[in-house]
Order: sequence, then structure tokens, then C-alpha cells
Amino acid sequence: MVQAQVKGSPITSKSVKNFLSNNAIIILIVLLALVVGISTDNFFSVNNFRNLVVNVSPRFIIACGVSGCLITKGTDLSAGRMVGLSACLSAMLLQSVDYSARMLPWLPDIPVIGGLIIVLLICAVFGAISGCVIAFLKVPPFIATLGMQTIVYGLCSVITNNQPMGGYKQSYTNVANGSFFVIPYLALIALAVGIFMWFLYNKTRHGKYMYAIGGNESAAQVAG
Repeated sequence: MVQAQVKGSPITSKSVKNFLSNNAIIILIVLLALVVGISTDNFFSVNNFRNLVVNVSPRFIIACGVSGCLITKGTDLSAGRMVGLSACLSAMLLQSVDYSARMLPWLPDIPVIGGLIIVLLICAVFGAISGCVIAFLKVPPFIATLGMQTIVYGLCSVITNNQPMGGYKQSYTNVANGSFFVIPYLALIALAVGIFMWFLYNKTRHGKYMYAIGGNESAAQVAG
């Protein structure tokens, strides 16, 4: 057994094995990035890194939301469709008022923050419905969110009539395309969400309760 002392913690073959096992996916992604970077000329470039960050940031935010379900041994199959619904609603609310093919021509001009808050509240209602079905009707999360996924997908098709949308306000497109110096706004939003979720899970009583329920629901209930 190989053993060394680093920062007061012994490094053993068992600890190395546990580290590799617990971080296998991250290690594989890093190795894959190195292989692609070596074999592709422009992979390790500022523009490509920015594109990767812009594409990964929304998925990271989705993962943060679903992580709460997974911690409590649940799941949410409707997350992707809910993101689609939020995109459709945002597009409808934040089109320019002078755009000829506006989906809601009677709608007054809405600030970007106001439109996004409205979308969050609407999507929160659908999330609350799924939660109530699971909590009070005792429907398994897999079944409940699978049904909600189908409902939301159909709703997206109905409200948009399966028509493409465009003519968005410049302030809305800046959220996706803009950047603070060289850091995209989406990356900053994802970072803020990640910090908030980390704090919620690790530094609050609510987060501890979530881990307790996920570890053993019956024991958590007995423990109060």
C-alpha cells in the first residue's frame, strides 16, 4: 500500500480508487476534451470555449433544478419540456411591438425582467401541480412527470400553432448573446444558480432535510 501525507490527509490506494470511482465521469470528460483538443486545431480557442460555455450553461441550470428531485430519490422527466414551454412563452411575450408577425399583437411592451418573471411563475404552477400529484396522490415521480411532459409538449404545440417565431427585442437577445467583458451573461447566470443551489443543499436546514429524506425517508420522518 502506497501512503503519503498531503495536507494532513493520508493518500492510500483505497482513497485513490474511491476518488477515481466517484469522479469517473469528470475524468472521462477531461480526457475526451484533451483528445479532441490535440486532434483539432481550433478546439482550444477563446471563441470555441465561449461557444461551449453558452451551450452548457442552460443545461447546467436544468441539472441544478433536477438535482433537488434526485437528492430526494425522485426524478423529473418533464424538465426538458418545461424548458421548451418557457422558451415558447418568453418568445411570445418578448417580441418587438413593431414586429409584423407578432404572436400576441394585443400585448403591450413588456420589460425583459417582467416577461421572464411571468414565465417563471407560469412554469412554477406546472411544477407545483406535479409536486402535488406526487405528494398527495402518491403517484410515482416517474409516472407523474412523464404525464406532465406529454401535457406540456402538447401545450407548446397548441399555443405556438407549430409556427416559427422571431422579431425578438434586442434586450432579450442580449441575454443569450451578450457578455460581461469576455464572460457570457448565460455563464454568469449559471454560476449564480450553481452557487445558490450549493448553498441551499449544504448550508441550510432545508438542504439537510432533503439529503435525509433521500437517504432514508422513514428514518427522516421518525427523526422529525
